[in-house]
Parts: sequence; structure tokens; C-alpha cells
Amino acid sequence: MDALSPRWKQRKYVQQVSLFIVDELHLIGGPVLEVIVSRLRYIASQVEKKIRIVALSTSLANAKDLGEWIGATSHGLFNFPPGVRPVPLEIHIQGVDIANFEARMQAMTKPTYTAIVQHAKVGKPAIVFVPTRKHVRLTAVDLMTYSKVDNEEEPTFRSRSSEELQPFIDKISKKH
Repeated sequence: MDALSPRWKQRKYVQQVSLFIVDELHLIGGPVLEVIVSRLRYIASQVEKKIRIVALSTSLANAKDLGEWIGATSHGLFNFPPGVRPVPLEIHIQGVDIANFEARMQAMTKPTYTAIVQHAKVGKPAIVFVPTRKHVRLTAVDLMTYSKVDNEEEPTFRSRSSEELQPFIDKISKKH
């Protein structure tokens, strides 16, 4: 939409957009999403055609402000606190005081492994967020390495056996 909408006057299909869905609104830190939403609202005002913007996000502290910005009325804004989730969410934050990004990412893998193992012992799942695909691979390798160092045939944090996972592992390719 960022590439299509600047010449909206020449592109009738851009003028006909009546629904725009924004996922991960909480990532609005960059200018691209802000420009697209603002431009779509401007286009709608110029062609006198309503556009519905549906924005999805995690719980936000400033949901009312973002709702007003996308044109949502108070009746169209739903901000659910984490406590109403069907599965309760626990957030654990552990800081690492290392300025260099790559060194910090590497230093975080051992505490991450320890936390995952602790949660797995009581049957709790864990999700680890990393910034890039590259870090997904590096973190996964590190977690499996720590598991091997602990002399585990089947890692404690894995809820499926190697045999059950093999059909999925066979489908993995190393596309970059």
C-alpha cells in the first residue's frame, strides 16, 4: 500500500479501498505505517468514501490515542487487558547490561534456556521473541546446545518426542 497509494488519483483501485486491516499496530514506531494510515484517511476524505480501518494489536497503554488517530469512535475501540486472555499470560523480563547488540543477544541465550527449563518443569509453555530470522536460528541452535550440555537425550522443554517431530523436521529447508 505504501508503494501504491502515493499516486492514488491515477489509481482508481486505491480510491475504492473500503477496508484496511492493520496487524501489529503496537509496532507503529516507524513512519511507514503512520504514513499509509494517514494517507488512506486523507484519500477517503477527498473521494468522500468511507474507509474502515481495523487495527489489531496487543494490549496498549495508549489505545484511546491510537483509536482516535485511525478514526475509531469510543464504541469501536476495544482494548482488552492481558488478564482477560483465555490462557493467562505471564511476562518475565530479565535485563542484560551489554551495549553491543550481538553480544547482548548472545549473552541472553543462557538465561533464556534456564527460564524455559524452569517453566517446562511445571508444564508451562514459553515463547521467545527475537528480532530477526537470523536470531531465530542462532537462538534455536544455542538452546539445543545448552540442552545437550545438560546431557539430555530429550530436552525437558520439548513437549514432543524426536519421532513425533521428525515429519516436521524433514520439511524444514534452509532458505535465506
